[in-house]
Amino acid sequence: MFIFNTDGTLLITLNGKVVKSSWQYIPANSSVLITTDDETTMFRPAFYDKIIFALQQDGVERYLFMIDEQQKSIFPEITLGALEKYFEEKERKVLEVERKERMRTDPVLFAEQQRRRKEEEEKKKEDERIAVREYLRGKKEELFAKYAHSHKLAFYLTIASTIVGVVFLMLYLLIENDSNWLEAGICIICLPILLVLCMVLAETKADYVINAYEQETGKKIEHLDKNDIKQIYEEL
Repeated sequence: MFIFNTDGTLLITLNGKVVKSSWQYIPANSSVLITTDDETTMFRPAFYDKIIFALQQDGVERYLFMIDEQQKSIFPEITLGALEKYFEEKERKVLEVERKERMRTDPVLFAEQQRRRKEEEEKKKEDERIAVREYLRGKKEELFAKYAHSHKLAFYLTIASTIVGVVFLMLYLLIENDSNWLEAGICIICLPILLVLCMVLAETKADYVINAYEQETGKKIEHLDKNDIKQIYEEL
C-alpha cells in the first residue's frame, strides 16, 4: 500500500511492515519522483481514473499500477489478469459509446442499424409464430371446446348470480326486520362473483390461447398480438 501524504512523505506498507519514503511532483515535465532507500526514480503519469492510477517509469516500459483503496473491492484478486480484464472492459465501453455516437450522427449507419433491428424483430416474431402454430396444430379443437364450455358455464352462472343478487337486493329494500343483514350480505357476495364471471365472458379466443400456451409451455408470448394469434388459429 502506498500512502502519499501532502507533506511529501510516502509510506509503503507490505504485510504490516512500513518503509518511510518521500515523493515529489515536478510540474516542469509532469513527473513524480519517488525516493526509497536513497534511490530516486522518476515516473510519468500514464493513466488515471477514479479507480486506477498508473505511473510509467521514465525511459523504460515498466509501469506501476495503483488501485484506490476504497475501490479495491472491484478486484476479487489483484493480478495482471484482473488488470487486463478491467482495461478490456473499459475499452469496450469506450468503443460502444463511440459506436453509438457514430450511429446517431451517420444516417447510413443509423439506417443499417434500424434495418438489422427490424430483421431481428421479424425473425423473433416468425419463430414465435411457428411455435404457437405447432402448439395449436394438435390442440385447437380441444382448447376451443374447453373455451366454449367455460364461457357457456360462465354465462349461465352470470345470469343466476344476477337474478340472485337482484332478488335479495329487493328483499333487502322491502323487508324491514333484523334479518336484513342476510340479504345485504348475499348482495355483496354476488357482486364480486358477477364481476369475475363478466371477466371470463370478456376473454376472447386469442386471450384463451395465449394463456393456455404460456401456462403449458412456460414461455411468454412477447412478439405476437391477439390479431396474429387469431390469424394462426383461423389458418388451422
